[in-house]
Amino acid sequence: MSLRVLVTGVSGFMGKRMYALLEREGVYVHGISRRRGDFGGRWTGLDITDLEGLSSFVKKEDFDVIIHLGALTKRRYGDIPAERYFEVNVGGTENVLRAAGEVGAKVVFASTAGVYTSSKHPYIESKRAAEEVCERYGAIIARIFNVYGEGKEGGVIEAFIKRAFKNEPLLVNSGQVRDFIYVDDVCRALWVLALRAGPGSYDVGTGVGRTIEEVAELVKALTGSSSPIEVRPAEPSISIADVGPLRALGFEPEVEFEEGLRRVIEYMRSRTGSGARPGSSSSPGS
Repeated sequence: MSLRVLVTGVSGFMGKRMYALLEREGVYVHGISRRRGDFGGRWTGLDITDLEGLSSFVKKEDFDVIIHLGALTKRRYGDIPAERYFEVNVGGTENVLRAAGEVGAKVVFASTAGVYTSSKHPYIESKRAAEEVCERYGAIIARIFNVYGEGKEGGVIEAFIKRAFKNEPLLVNSGQVRDFIYVDDVCRALWVLALRAGPGSYDVGTGVGRTIEEVAELVKALTGSSSPIEVRPAEPSISIADVGPLRALGFEPEVEFEEGLRRVIEYMRSRTGSGARPGSSSSPGS
């Protein structure tokens, strides 16, 4: 392909996987982020809140597509002022859209399924506001459900695996149903949207809901942990993607949930050098 693609937030968990996918697809891909971290691909240090710098760069590179992943997240950045979320996630997104408009680039914006909830967290509120900006500019909005994969931090799956390695209790809120999708499948979905979708919002998930208790049981089995599962009463909460519109574009997830979990478990085990294994109830490192 001769397409030229920009990935914002390229040094993050999903950004690195998105870049790798696009390289495999044979397109010209360039990444931007404020910090390079351990990202080793084609990169320029840019802050999306810098409209002048961003516009100049996008014009120079003449991109056809921008996959906009760059954002402040509630887990990674902790307790920060609400104004900062809006400055980056809303103002930065509008800058990306304005820069894209100057060269006629198509924009795919990574939003969150959290916009469907009643959450007032500034991260969620900023994503809602950013979606409104995207609608004005005719961008594609990807509402991503519960993404997981190697290198993800702060999610329930990662928390369960860490505790399972130590044979500690897995704490579960009852009545919680979520749609978990592997990171590489999310990246594939974003690329399908970039190639085939028109303006609008699209759920990115599997369409399959799993209770958090089921997830805990599977993590326990796959790690060989002796962790007890402790279920606490909670208000029911169900979050499952409507995958019809994405499926109509030809997308189907490829990585089964159990296989994805195995990959994450082995990754985390290799990073810690420990962890319970099937058939073992001993503590890690013993």
